[in-house]
Amino acid sequence: MAILTVLVATSSGQIVDIDEELICNNPSNPHNCYPKIFQATTEWQTVKPQQEIPGGLHIRMNFETSEKEAKLLDPSEVNDHGVVLSDTQEVHEEDELVHGLSRKEMHAKIQAFRNKETTERSKASDSDLNGFQSAVDEVIGYSDDDYRLQKALDTLDDLSHDLEFGAKLTSEKVIFTSLLSIAQNSSNEKIKDKVYRIMAASLRNNPEATNNALKELSKNFVTDLLLELPSSTDVIQKRILGVVQALVQNSHFSNQYFSPNTANSEGLIYLIGTYLKLGKESKSRFVNIFEDLGLTQDIERRSTKDADVEVSKYLQTSLASKTASSNQLKVYFSELKLLHEQNDDLKPTLEFMQWLSEEVETRKDLKKRDDYSTESKDFDTEMLRARYEVFGNPMGLRKAIADEL
Repeated sequence: MAILTVLVATSSGQIVDIDEELICNNPSNPHNCYPKIFQATTEWQTVKPQQEIPGGLHIRMNFETSEKEAKLLDPSEVNDHGVVLSDTQEVHEEDELVHGLSRKEMHAKIQAFRNKETTERSKASDSDLNGFQSAVDEVIGYSDDDYRLQKALDTLDDLSHDLEFGAKLTSEKVIFTSLLSIAQNSSNEKIKDKVYRIMAASLRNNPEATNNALKELSKNFVTDLLLELPSSTDVIQKRILGVVQALVQNSHFSNQYFSPNTANSEGLIYLIGTYLKLGKESKSRFVNIFEDLGLTQDIERRSTKDADVEVSKYLQTSLASKTASSNQLKVYFSELKLLHEQNDDLKPTLEFMQWLSEEVETRKDLKKRDDYSTESKDFDTEMLRARYEVFGNPMGLRKAIADEL
């Protein structure tokens, strides 16, 4: 996939933006391109892979095709303040859990917040923590008062689902960095859960908020976010991956951190390296991210077992195609080996086994070099054993070791 800038000459004015960025799955075929920014009409249209959705559109999931669709808002579905009231708008599982409110009740609550005076920046009373600015101030100035923090987070949890407030939450670096610091340092599972819910909701389907975050936040923010995964519970892992999934909708972000077979794959390598540390729900969210990145096929409903199958398939294909870098190869192979050891139902492909056999033979000659490290020798031994004990016939290992010696 490539992002191209195309110049189009017309004889009677411009029909399309001549500087518009396009997404091309096949750069050699210009007819297989489409706009990077989704072009909405009054009719439902499929949102294609990697397209960014402008704010203020009507979005839904087509359950027959498992595709996301969007269109311009119908004036009859919007109130005087531009809040969408339609019950057919796309529903995310996080949205369904917000204090048990219906969609219309949620929008009514957001509108009440919008009408409230929020310019007062002095320390608010407990009853005033239901205003946006007072809640943000409480987060930024948090000083171990969990009762006040929870009230502030409840307010932001509600407001983060609104496009305008989502953009406000990401407009200043200090807000998201304060939220992340609170999540990292708190031992309260409810606080962690709310923080990551707020982050994910403010970014989801909100290109303005995502662009704000990518401009304001440093690379360390992404690193710190991912480092929280291995030691977190399944619920918190799922929330963290929700933030990552919202960010990967931005092509610049996904290209910088999750571009396979390039130098910009560190985020992808790290995610794969943590897969087996994820809980049941988090594994499904992990594969959803892979779908969004175009690394695996879309599946409408899946179990944890299905997630294992998809990850195994991706790792085997990456290794067998010989496109993985040396760093990727070690992480991918080790994770694949552990995955197959834990799930006996997974089977190696013929292409992968052919690659593994060739790789083991090639590494025999490398061991003869004086500059070959102990670490590399240990990994070669791991590959040799896995070839027979995990992916092949264990009875052949003794002969293989004897031949090598």
